[in-house]
Amino acid sequence: MINPIERVVVRRGGNPVQAGWWLVILVAVIGVVVLAIAQFVIESGRRLAFAAALGPRALIGTGVAVVYYVLVVALFIRVIGGWFGYFRYTRWMRPMYWLTDWIVEPIRRILPPMGQVDFSPLVAWLLLMVLRAFVERVLL
Repeated sequence: MINPIERVVVRRGGNPVQAGWWLVILVAVIGVVVLAIAQFVIESGRRLAFAAALGPRALIGTGVAVVYYVLVVALFIRVIGGWFGYFRYTRWMRPMYWLTDWIVEPIRRILPPMGQVDFSPLVAWLLLMVLRAFVERVLL
């Protein structure tokens, strides 16, 4: 299991002795991601079951909250992936761009560029918060 990681470390100019530490870091990161996804799915299912018992308004409110959190997480992954050089055409980043392009791209066309910093995801997040609050006030 360590040989592929060792090859990658050596190819990138590192010391092969460090492959064990990279494996530990990789396992820790994957573990945290898997636990976060599992917690999100379990909590969403629990909320959905509770909302179904309360009626249609609670069900719609829960649906709005779940969609909001999925979009915020996709926006967050899009930003972090961009920091590491993973953009639109990376296989695992395509869904993040697909989920968030409808709100980020119009903002990017309106908002003037500010050097190396792109504020359009931040503005998109703020708009999502306002949109969620508006929908919750109108529907609930």
